[in-house]
Amino acid sequence: MVTQLQPQWYGTQFQGSDGGLFLYPVAEGAVDEAERARMGMPSRAEAQANVARMAASMGVPVRAEPPTIEQLRAERRDAGAAAP
Repeated sequence: MVTQLQPQWYGTQFQGSDGGLFLYPVAEGAVDEAERARMGMPSRAEAQANVARMAASMGVPVRAEPPTIEQLRAERRDAGAAAP
């Protein structure tokens, strides 16, 4: 999903940018908190805390405002347009 610029379902993927690390956008309603618990996955809050711990261990900030899927798509388009 991430490589295809689609929202993730489980909230386990993160990315980095110039602004710092961020939790990759999660599809609204894809997997609720009860389902996460049944699957043994972290809650959304725990996933965000994991990103913060990872950022701290790497010495980088957490991106204050994580980008939306639309913003990520625009960034990729802009980067492609700037490439030779």
